[in-house]
Amino acid sequence: MILLGCVLLIAVPLPFAGDSTPATMDPQSGWIQLFDGKSLFGWTSGGGGQWRVVNGSITADSGESGYLRTNTVFADFILRCDFRLNAEGESGILLRSDTKGDPAASGYKLQINNRDASFPTGSLVGYLKAAKRQAAPGAWHTYEVEVTGDHFLIKLDGTPTADGNAHKNRLGAIALQFVKGNPVEFRNIQLKPLGLQLIFNGQNLFGWKIVIPTGEKAQQRGKIGTMLLGQSGPDWTVEDGAIHVKKGPSQLENGSLYDDFILQLAIRANGKGRHPQGGVLFRGDQGVFSTGYRVQIDNTFPGKDRDKPANFGSGGLFGIQPARRVVSDDDQYFYETLIVRGHHISVWVDGIPVSDFEDTRPDGPDALLQSRNGAGTISLLSADDHSSLNFREIRAIGLSRAGVTAGTPAPEAIPGGAGAGPHQKEIADLIDRAVHSNDPQEQVTLYSQILELDPNNLVAYNGRKDAQDKLDALQARLSQQQQMQQQEQTQSQQSEAAERDAVQRAETAFLAYDIRGARSHLNVAKKIDPNDPEVQQLDALIARQETLWLVEIVAAMAFGVLVVLGLVMLFLRRRGPKQPYLEILDGPEKGERYLLNQEVIHLGAVAQEGGNHNEMVISDPLRSVSPFHCEVRQHEGKLYVLDCDSANGTFLNGRRIHPRQPVLLKKGARLRLAEGCTLRLVFSPMKKN
Repeated sequence: MILLGCVLLIAVPLPFAGDSTPATMDPQSGWIQLFDGKSLFGWTSGGGGQWRVVNGSITADSGESGYLRTNTVFADFILRCDFRLNAEGESGILLRSDTKGDPAASGYKLQINNRDASFPTGSLVGYLKAAKRQAAPGAWHTYEVEVTGDHFLIKLDGTPTADGNAHKNRLGAIALQFVKGNPVEFRNIQLKPLGLQLIFNGQNLFGWKIVIPTGEKAQQRGKIGTMLLGQSGPDWTVEDGAIHVKKGPSQLENGSLYDDFILQLAIRANGKGRHPQGGVLFRGDQGVFSTGYRVQIDNTFPGKDRDKPANFGSGGLFGIQPARRVVSDDDQYFYETLIVRGHHISVWVDGIPVSDFEDTRPDGPDALLQSRNGAGTISLLSADDHSSLNFREIRAIGLSRAGVTAGTPAPEAIPGGAGAGPHQKEIADLIDRAVHSNDPQEQVTLYSQILELDPNNLVAYNGRKDAQDKLDALQARLSQQQQMQQQEQTQSQQSEAAERDAVQRAETAFLAYDIRGARSHLNVAKKIDPNDPEVQQLDALIARQETLWLVEIVAAMAFGVLVVLGLVMLFLRRRGPKQPYLEILDGPEKGERYLLNQEVIHLGAVAQEGGNHNEMVISDPLRSVSPFHCEVRQHEGKLYVLDCDSANGTFLNGRRIHPRQPVLLKKGARLRLAEGCTLRLVFSPMKKN
């Protein structure tokens, strides 16, 4: 999807100088509008300047110098913006600026000033100088800037003007500058967040768990009995690469914790005469139903007035603030972007801004009544029995609260493809055709074409390998079927002769009172043709004689059978089930064992901090173990270890594991937490009460 998003970016036409046509936008690739073309929703002005919307453009032409700044901050992104100066004046676009104070002092300035010889239009002031290029006054021009870490790639009217590094903020707001006496206009302000990673692998629910109401919440919905018994509870499955849920109430909780983050996903409410309700929950409590903030899924509105959501509306903050407009419809996928930073929450639906909320309430545990500012879970919510929802293409990235370095991305579930290149659109089209094809031969051909264009494309390499394996298996089955048909013709003739011979031998043995021999020969005939009347008649005679023989020996065997059963039961009782433990091998707690009796066991240097806690606290005189160092998870009867972005690493059998990637634990595995202590996975019989 990352590759496809980049391809669609290039496919979108850009308005060059003199072009008055508004730019198009592709929300499926992650693009959002910072300016909706009608209002200053999501922006805050500062300093001087009279900012207003005129003919679909943001205009400032009077007053003292000032700025207009987004309420939302961004880390890595691609930004597009049209601008027009009515004279040889001065303006600018400020990138990654602080949300307080003058953005010109804290952010990077994308220059709009032909008179500045040191940093003309197309430059990043103070860092990257553009080659001399005049942006004609009175005409529309388009800036496109890609910001990744410290790297900036700047284009003016489609032509690169600057490419290099600048070391300052890694995160901040976007601001438009007005310089007194220099009228300026901006329009088509669009942004695509970068760096998001898939947190749903499109194949199964690994890394997610179902949470249902308990206690009062379940009783209020009248569902606790049926859900706990599994009679008519929620049904979470993966179908055609999407998470599908029927019924409710319940939620599907991701195993990672996020405080500040960007989340993008595709959602479909399956109507069928009803309007399903659901939501995306964030900053929730682990394993607890319906906590934290809820971004609503509800496409209802009165009559034809989409500006009046009936139940907060899709993209609204349930119980707090309705969406400003219902953009989405039932039975169609819509693409939602959620950006959370501190107390500020922004939501886009199909690229259109629908929610912009600064939570000024006192901090507390109930997001309906108070502000929740700590880390928590991200969950998909099915609100009631009538819910039928699909979720797919779920991506996320964490944002740093320090604002100096970009946040650590969420665990990657599916390997990505190759980066940018001259054949991106062609590659994306080929990948799309290959993914939707059910013919392995066609898939091999399509993926081979991609590898000719981009030999390093990992998606195509793995796709072709899988398709070739399927094709080889299919060809092997066809060849085997042909051989079997030939063999069946030969075997049919041989079988008739073998059956006659077996029946004759069985009759001879039966007349000689050799019951075992008769049964042995008859079994050969039965395998060949069990419906032969002669075989069935002889089988009945032999069976009658076998019954008499069995009656005679049953009594003698009964005692032996009882003895054997008693010994088996005694062995099973003594053996008993075994439970997993983590045994400490060194340090002050050497020899201590911790029972792994929960789905997730958190290990770290502290018992509790903020809203998080560790079930297993590690004594660490050297202070090398992080407060929340790692986790041990149980999934489908197996144990996995997951490093939680620890400072000094988690080592399995002497090798450091990658952060946020689960690794299988086996019996006897040695787990070392930084330089703090070493643990070993052991299994011991379950203790009797």
